[in-house]
Amino acid sequence: MNEHVKTEHIDYDAIIEAIGETYGQEWFLICKCPVCSEIYLYDKEVDIIFLDPTNISVIQNRGPYSCKTCGVTFGKGSTLIESTLIEAKSSKWSWVINT
Repeated sequence: MNEHVKTEHIDYDAIIEAIGETYGQEWFLICKCPVCSEIYLYDKEVDIIFLDPTNISVIQNRGPYSCKTCGVTFGKGSTLIESTLIEAKSSKWSWVINT
C-alpha cells in the first residue's frame, strides 16, 4: 500500500509563498476526488480547497466541494480522501511536496 502524504512531506514554505498573505495557522492536506482521483490541496484550518496548482487563487470555500474534472460532489474535512505520496508527486501539485 502506498504511503499517504504526511505533514512532513508538504512544503509549507512553497505554498505560503504562492498564497501570499495567510491566516497563520495553516494545516494542509493533499486530497483527491473519490471518483476520478483528481488531486487537490486543502487547508483544513480555513476549510478551503485549492483547485488549480498553476493558479493558487482558484478556490472553493467550505465544502462539500465539486470536482473540477468529473463534477462529482465530495466531502469536507475528515471525510476527504487523502492522496498517496506517489499520486501527489505525479500530479501538477508535485511542487508542494518536499523531495
